[in-house]
Formats: sequence, structure tokens, C-alpha cells
Amino acid sequence: MASFYTGNTGKSTGAHLDFRIYDVEKGGYVDPTSFTNIMSVGGESLTGQFGVTSGYGMRDHPTDGGQKMHHGIDYGTPDGTKVDID
Repeated sequence: MASFYTGNTGKSTGAHLDFRIYDVEKGGYVDPTSFTNIMSVGGESLTGQFGVTSGYGMRDHPTDGGQKMHHGIDYGTPDGTKVDID
């Protein structure tokens, strides 16, 4: 098991978790939806506690404007949320 803490890089729209999966063999990001079940906060499923604020796929970019591919799934977690990977 591994753990990490969420935070704000300063360029984003606020505190959140941007969960991404990079496939080395494919040489790029892949849809992380099927991997979300491995994350927990305080022993409970992350997805059961925090809502998705931006899904995987094309979206209106919140800081740069225009349409842009979002390679992750954003969850509305506060700064410093400890996320465990099981």
C-alpha cells in the first residue's frame, strides 16, 4: 500500500485530487476510471466520500480556456487529504 496527500499546485482552480494513469507501454495517459476503486480515505472508498469535479475527456479548460483533453479525474478533496492506494 502507498499513501499520498492532496494539495494545490497554485495553477489549478483550488484544492482537489487529479487522478491520472500513465501507461508506459502505450506512451500516454489512459482513462483512469477503472482504477478509482483502489483509492481510500480513512479506510473508506474515496469515490464514496468525494464527488467528481471534472471527469476524463474533453472539457472547457478552467484556467487556460478553450477545449482541452483532461487526462485525469478530479475529486473535490481538501488540501492535505491523505489518500491510500490499496
